[in-house]
Amino acid sequence: MTTDGGGWLLVSNLVMANSSRSVPLLVEWSYHAISQYHRNNMFLTKTAMNELRTYLNFTQLRFHCSKRLKRTFHVTTAANSIGEAVVQYFSGQTDAQPYSCESFVRMEDDNSKLAKVCQEWGSDSSKRNVSKWSFAHRNDDRLYNHAVIVWYAYHWNIQPQHGRFDCDDFAHTVSAGDFWKIFVRFSHSAYFTTRENKRLIGHRIKQVDSISLKSCSQFCLRHPWCTSTNFQISTKMNGKETCELNMHGVIDENNDHFHDQEGVTFSLMLKFSFFQGCLLTGCLNGGSCVYDKKGHLFSCLCKIPWTGKKM
Repeated sequence: MTTDGGGWLLVSNLVMANSSRSVPLLVEWSYHAISQYHRNNMFLTKTAMNELRTYLNFTQLRFHCSKRLKRTFHVTTAANSIGEAVVQYFSGQTDAQPYSCESFVRMEDDNSKLAKVCQEWGSDSSKRNVSKWSFAHRNDDRLYNHAVIVWYAYHWNIQPQHGRFDCDDFAHTVSAGDFWKIFVRFSHSAYFTTRENKRLIGHRIKQVDSISLKSCSQFCLRHPWCTSTNFQISTKMNGKETCELNMHGVIDENNDHFHDQEGVTFSLMLKFSFFQGCLLTGCLNGGSCVYDKKGHLFSCLCKIPWTGKKM
């Protein structure tokens, strides 16, 4: 996707095939479902988005919907702390509703009413029009159930059970071709593959305290030279977890590079182009995606008893 500089990955996608309001929406609880975006009726839950952000450090969201009534809502989250709060909310890292104004950037084709009245968005537990995304007590459905709302006027809302498919409107009709899409974008094109109870030796450049494997990976992403990490869980009460940031060239699976050590997880950074291929193409019949280090390509490994050949 080339919008706003490109680098976008489609993670939720609903396209109306006709004017019926009885479209079955597939609510997906794992990020692996984004390989099925072409089905045109799938949306991720907050849980799936949280899982996705654990493995891929996306930094922006893009909301895009359009209806035949010639209204288009099309915004990206801003590259600032307010925009990051929106990403964290829709990824389930916080339940605090993020502020709306200054949290997004309008795209060229946006002609929505919503984007013009950010101060009227949302509601909390006590009042409406609080200048926030979503509204109080939304949980796993927050990406599609009133992600944006100006009460009884302009909504981003998908509720097939109530016949509601709102895009910058309120309870209007739908037409074939109307759509709702959510994209994510990455600041670093990387994915981490892990080996448990293994420590890479001889390549440590820096050591930091870290509360989790995920935060250790994020430390690595902040340093252009970092290519892998060793994350160690503390064996002492109230001890600190440690994160070693490594720099090296190609590392094969030769055990001469590693020490066996319980409680240590080695994570190797891979190029995002490999993982994106796995996400967008997908593996059939329960196959798993594997990385070809020599060719820097991906392929699918068959699940027993399936057999097949590399394509």
